[in-house]
Amino acid sequence: MSDFRFRMSDSDTRNTANPQPGGGDVLIDFGKLAQAARRQRRVLLLWIAGFCVLGLVYLATTPPSYRAAATVLLAGQSTGQVDNVAVTETVSDASVETAQQVFRSRDLALRVDDILALREKAAFMTPPASLASRTLHTLTGTVRAALDMLSPKPDFGPGTGGSADAADQALRDKAARSLQGDLIIERIGRSTALQIEFESHDPALAAQIVNAYTEAYTSDQLSTTFEATTRTTKFLQTRLADLETDARKAAMDAETFRAKAGLVATGDRLITEENLNRLNAELSMARAEAARSRALVASYDGALARGVAALTGGAGGRLSLPGDTRLTEMGQALSTLTQRRDGVMRNFGADHPQIAVLDAQIEQSAQRLYAEMERQAEVARGELAVAEARVASLRDAIVPLNEENSEALRAQIEYRLLKQRTDTLMRLYETFLSQFQGAEQLRLYSGSQIRVLTPAEIPRGAASPSAKRVLALMIVLGLMAGLAHAGLREWRERYVRTAADVTDGLKLRFLGYLPPLPVAGRNYEAAPESAKDTAAMGAQLIQYPLAHITAPRTRYSETLRTIRHISSTVLPGQGGTVIGVTSILPGVGKTALAADLAGILSVSSHNVLLIDGDPRSQQLSRLLGLGAKGDLAEVIEGSADWRDCRVSIAGTNVEAIGWSGKATLSHPADVLSSRMMREFLIAAAREYSHVVVDLGPLGPVVDARELIALVDQVVLLALWGKTPYGLISETLEQEPELSSRVLGMVLGDVDMRELKNYVGPAQVESFDEELAPYFE
Repeated sequence: MSDFRFRMSDSDTRNTANPQPGGGDVLIDFGKLAQAARRQRRVLLLWIAGFCVLGLVYLATTPPSYRAAATVLLAGQSTGQVDNVAVTETVSDASVETAQQVFRSRDLALRVDDILALREKAAFMTPPASLASRTLHTLTGTVRAALDMLSPKPDFGPGTGGSADAADQALRDKAARSLQGDLIIERIGRSTALQIEFESHDPALAAQIVNAYTEAYTSDQLSTTFEATTRTTKFLQTRLADLETDARKAAMDAETFRAKAGLVATGDRLITEENLNRLNAELSMARAEAARSRALVASYDGALARGVAALTGGAGGRLSLPGDTRLTEMGQALSTLTQRRDGVMRNFGADHPQIAVLDAQIEQSAQRLYAEMERQAEVARGELAVAEARVASLRDAIVPLNEENSEALRAQIEYRLLKQRTDTLMRLYETFLSQFQGAEQLRLYSGSQIRVLTPAEIPRGAASPSAKRVLALMIVLGLMAGLAHAGLREWRERYVRTAADVTDGLKLRFLGYLPPLPVAGRNYEAAPESAKDTAAMGAQLIQYPLAHITAPRTRYSETLRTIRHISSTVLPGQGGTVIGVTSILPGVGKTALAADLAGILSVSSHNVLLIDGDPRSQQLSRLLGLGAKGDLAEVIEGSADWRDCRVSIAGTNVEAIGWSGKATLSHPADVLSSRMMREFLIAAAREYSHVVVDLGPLGPVVDARELIALVDQVVLLALWGKTPYGLISETLEQEPELSSRVLGMVLGDVDMRELKNYVGPAQVESFDEELAPYFE
């Protein structure tokens, strides 16, 4: 499969190369698309014209239909009255969507059918059909019948036949399906307004159907709202009675339990709980008092255990015991005596008489302090016993009270649960009571939720078919089909058309374009009657209109000059150059090119020999009328000298030699590859500045391949837009000898005006009109 590619160059050939013959990725720009559209414009126009004809046929065979429309506004549902003012809910997007679904429902369609009795109207049940729909219906019926024949339905035996009610219901269902299929519901912007449209071949019937839909919807909403509120009211009444009974019973159960449990409270607390808290506080205070008394007794016991001697040693001043201030004063007095004795001893020595007096006083003071301490210790022990007895008494009182309080708390929790259930039932009762009042108001004050802003009127003009829309659609479809066809043609494009195709795609030198010559510039009939001997070469003379003589200022002749220039550039200064002219396929004009190339070479050369190298077709011999002048076959056989078989073309330095056509050669390839043919070409190259050989085509036979090795240069001719890439590329790959000797490629039979559609705007081919004065 070939790759899809547009056969054109980019606008800037320096940046993008043409694709290879085998394919490859190609970037497609708008310039290429425009060129492809220009190339395929006939295809596009034919498709568009064909679809437009179909559109006209459709317009002529389709009966007109009329569309009626009405505009309705959805209002919010009334929720009751506040201060004698109606309260209405806001319409949400979901409500609008719900209204649209109701309009499209089967139930509403059946109501419309009942209102208008559409099943009895032939204009609705069997409307006129267009030619397209009739044709489609016939085709589908034929296919369905064929399928039924291939797969027959099972026979269930004789039926009982349908009743009149069943037939009428079938018609109702059919009418409802038609209404649902043709009804159009659209929301107007973001508003709550809806536009209802229906299309029918009868304009009055279309308006009646739309108005019937608004009427049916209004009636449906009123009845639905009333039924719903009535059911809600009945349900709420029953539920309110049940809730009232349950709430009353729950309150009585709670009070009965409270009285039975004997729950007495002050504020938020039970009496037992308050008593328990008080006893716990007193127990804490008694424990603190006992601890204090215990610490005081321990302090006294420690001080008494050290004895009187510890007090006389100076410890009495440092004594720190809780109790009477008397102990503190006695301790300070003992400390003062001890300090006086120590001062006398430091100042006057231990033998001073005052020392003995002070020691006696210290001893007496210590005895009195010790006795006081013993008395205070007994008092502390008594207080400790009292405190411990109080702690024990309080502990004994708390135990039964704690058990009593626990029972009261459990009873209180159960009472609170009963009370909570009572409160819950009362709140639920109040809620249902409020809903009941709202439902009652809604039932009393509910109204229509739809308002008809614009009723449907009988349409004056047909809505379809619209000539503008149909033709526009046909143009678009035709353009799409044309683009697909054009794309397929572009994808299938495999032919050589531009210089870039040759240079970039085939990697060959491009020699030029050969547009067709005017008919008057050619005369392919030989004129042997006018042949005369030439004084210069001794050869016979023929008349042939070479291009450089009959049309010297044409692009055709300019391409011949280009070939001559490139040939002399490739092999500068070399005489006796042998140039072969060939093509891949026959019938592309290579023979005329060979003759014209020989003529253009003779302008700047001394002499040129033109040889017919295609013994199968002998096209050059017939073109120039060489058969009566000599036979190249005799030269190859050695029975004649090639110099005696030459024919000169009048007005040029070109001499030609060909085949007489008297006998058909059985093996032309063997003749061309013979030693005599090789010697003949070598001898001719020595005597002529250029030898031009009209080779056979490369594709079908091997004849031309036998002579390629004997020529210096090969000019390859391809027919513009008719010679495939792949064939040229494959031939060059299979013939390395040919690839090394190819001078370049010429494109023949080129349409210069059409060529502009295959090249970019920056290429010289696009300026053909500007260059036209140079070829006049």
